[in-house]
Amino acid sequence: MQIVKSKVATLTATLILAGIISLHSGISLIMSTYTINSFGSIGVPQTLPLHIEGSYIKDDLGRVVYLRGVVRVSFTDDSTGWWQPEGGNAAEGLGHWDETAVRLHLQQIQDLGINVIRLIICVDWWKNNLATTLSGAPADRPYRDSIKNTIRLAEEYGIYVVFTAFVVRLPGHQDSYPWAHETDPNGEVIDTPDDWINFWVDVSTQLKSYSNVLYELWNEPVGPSEVEFFSEFQRAIDAIRANGDDHIIIAHWGYCGYFDWMSRNPLNDPAGNILYSNHIYRQPPGSTMDPGQLYQYDDIKNQLLNYWNYTYMLDNNLPIFIGEIGAWYGIDPNELVFFNNTLTILNEWGASYTAMVWDRPDMVWALQQNTLAPFPLNDAGQILIDAIAAAKT
Repeated sequence: MQIVKSKVATLTATLILAGIISLHSGISLIMSTYTINSFGSIGVPQTLPLHIEGSYIKDDLGRVVYLRGVVRVSFTDDSTGWWQPEGGNAAEGLGHWDETAVRLHLQQIQDLGINVIRLIICVDWWKNNLATTLSGAPADRPYRDSIKNTIRLAEEYGIYVVFTAFVVRLPGHQDSYPWAHETDPNGEVIDTPDDWINFWVDVSTQLKSYSNVLYELWNEPVGPSEVEFFSEFQRAIDAIRANGDDHIIIAHWGYCGYFDWMSRNPLNDPAGNILYSNHIYRQPPGSTMDPGQLYQYDDIKNQLLNYWNYTYMLDNNLPIFIGEIGAWYGIDPNELVFFNNTLTILNEWGASYTAMVWDRPDMVWALQQNTLAPFPLNDAGQILIDAIAAAKT
């Protein structure tokens, strides 16, 4: 694994900290690495780089790490990430970077036992380092600086960050493919697979020194060609590794789908750090997207194993990451039953997951009651936090 380097560092010092000093038990020493950065503060990384061993995610000390947390979408609303200040509202945080507000949110996340945030990213805003909001109004910090500072601060709070490419240009909904997409029809941002791969080499160049980053190369790719996508995905893996970066790379195909795409598209990673992803939702009544109307524990488990082929993952000792799972809160009371039972099953399987959605109480999958910071949990949010806590006992 790579050595954690200084991000904005002018000096990195290794300090020996004395542990608990007792006249009876002597002195215990703990070695820790601290980064003294250009702002004059001392950042204390609380995360270690991750790697894959069989079905496990482990850190550099060999400890198993279960990534369990939330999806945060506000980096597609605002280049600063839209962090509301304490007691504030959405408008107060829009277009403004405030490290105090960011720390407030990260502290709440840490206190709730969450150890990962899946950040949804716009390619255009990163590539051109825009300082903007979804409406086009200017923001006071450009995109890359805001994301890198969020990652840096998350390191201090022991929180990992999944950097997820989601949409090529804004405004617009998610793109189903990194090229041949809806939001950038003229190919001004990404025109070819080479453009997409070069985007990821740039991301890697700027983020590979952080200990707490995972790369999700595309969210829910669905077309036009599975074979073409994974051929270019392999090229992207090779380019990232050639860039001296061995961070975990997350592979995914489809929406809430089967895991059989893996057997058709084997990936070769010299670092051995591929994490396989899927999404799970119980769609509202009448939807054509399964996993259907199931919500009881036994029915969900049978559906996942025998219909969606999670058996393939378990039988082949492969790591599972559910990048999205959520309750369509308020649509059907069985949504909360489904959410609780599915998280219980994922805990039993030792899977990692990030639930929808942390920072947008107006969305149907919301985990909080309103836009005040720190966000109070709704029923779905409490189910998530209870499941994360239960997995640790």
